[in-house]
Amino acid sequence: MALILTGASPSRAATVTVAASNSSREARERADFLCGGEGDEKQINAAIRSLPDVGGTVLLAEGTGDPNVSHDRFEFCGIKAYYQAPGGPGGTPNHHITISDCHVLNAHRLGIMLEGPYMKVVDNVLGNAGSDSVEILTGPGIISRNQVIITGRTHVAIGTDRADNIIMSHNLVHIRKGGDLDIGFRSWAQSQRHVIEGNILTVEEGGACRKAMDIRGLGATVIGNSIYTWNPEEPTSLCITAGHALVHGNLLENVRIEVSEEARNSVVVRENLIKGKP
Repeated sequence: MALILTGASPSRAATVTVAASNSSREARERADFLCGGEGDEKQINAAIRSLPDVGGTVLLAEGTGDPNVSHDRFEFCGIKAYYQAPGGPGGTPNHHITISDCHVLNAHRLGIMLEGPYMKVVDNVLGNAGSDSVEILTGPGIISRNQVIITGRTHVAIGTDRADNIIMSHNLVHIRKGGDLDIGFRSWAQSQRHVIEGNILTVEEGGACRKAMDIRGLGATVIGNSIYTWNPEEPTSLCITAGHALVHGNLLENVRIEVSEEARNSVVVRENLIKGKP
């Protein structure tokens, strides 16, 4: 797994390794930081702070961290980067953080939460979460090529919170039997300029997804996505509640397109292939 904080000069950037208490003996012997199985976030944060100003890479060895640690600020998350408590005083924003090649499953609240500009969440395996599997705040940012496997109760698979200029592309969201998902892809109210492209959302028999997409922000482009749910009697929906949106070239099976009255005059819906009951 890699938690990458990129900087200006790759040749000068450092790489440090963190091993879990149940990592292999070889990984523990090679590690720069060794977790004890309780309060492991302290060792991970120390590894991040050890990086030079130009950035670098924190490699997380195989293994699991402490599932019972209490995060007294913000929310219980699998991986998070933020610089102020909600409603609290400001700080120096995080920026240019990439989360890649990680497995983040069964988070108590958010699986991955990144606040700040130029964040990327790419090539991860994500799963059930008490809130959202992945969420980016502020923007610009990219959420791409992730696999989200939902087998239980989850609020949002992939989404934003008060973030502008976000790309959500080529992600696979799979709701399996017993999976219960509120929203597959979400853009936040009053946000702007999102591209949601080339994603696949599949709801297999015995799973449920109330809204495949909930587009609340202005200026969204929803193009080339494939959405399928198994039950034509309980279709999922693609909801557009803000204007200046383009919905084009999507393959939709047992999916309703719903456009709010307020947005209807400034939304273009064309050349989508729709199968199932109207």
